Amino acid sequence: MINHSPLSAQRLVPRIASIAGATGLLVFGSLSILGGLLAATEYLRYQDGEGVLTIVVPMFMVGSLTLLAARGQRGLGDRAGYLVFLALMIQLLTISTLGMYLGPPVIILQFAIIISLAVRFRSSAGFKILLMGFALAGVSAFIYQRTGPAIGVYGNLCGEPPNHLCYGPVLGAGFPLQYVVDSPTISVPGMLGLEDDLRGPSMVIDVLVYCLAIFGGYRFIQIIRFRKSESPSRSQSSNQRATRDN
Repeated sequence: MINHSPLSAQRLVPRIASIAGATGLLVFGSLSILGGLLAATEYLRYQDGEGVLTIVVPMFMVGSLTLLAARGQRGLGDRAGYLVFLALMIQLLTISTLGMYLGPPVIILQFAIIISLAVRFRSSAGFKILLMGFALAGVSAFIYQRTGPAIGVYGNLCGEPPNHLCYGPVLGAGFPLQYVVDSPTISVPGMLGLEDDLRGPSMVIDVLVYCLAIFGGYRFIQIIRFRKSESPSRSQSSNQRATRDN
């Protein structure tokens, strides 16, 4: 006879979520390592040591830690997930060298890893905050675009010697910092596309700002709830003391 009690369902849902999250981490961690191998062959072919250090090493680091988080070893717990997020932020710091052609696939892979982390460690509020912070930073690039304060190069015939580069405000996207910036010399001016610049450090700051804001709001709500739950107990204890005194 099958037991359909609510208790068994409550145990089944977290189990399924843990398996789905672990499977996602295994898949996306393997894709990160595979991407690192493909990038390594290209950079080693052209003897580009900087590319190996800034792209290949972070790809391997993210992939390895993601596979470790998928296992969920005892004694390490969800700390492996936070190590993955730290590695993702390091990867974002170096992603500017990829450009917009290769940057978005890496960011999509990062977002998929964070979703898997949130599902794998669903009991931890920290990963939900990280997921929302990453998502809000991505959405801000679509809803907040303006010319300036980002500065870009418009040409090379009107500037000061020796480089004669012409600098001026360009269209940028992202809030609070613009991390997608127009490159007027290689794309249509005033429009953002895959040819434009992706600034990883600015995106890291945006993600962290949103995470801190969400965490602050989360803690504020916790404090309010705690005070509300404490007030009835305090009034009850004071009534009991008054009754004893009488």
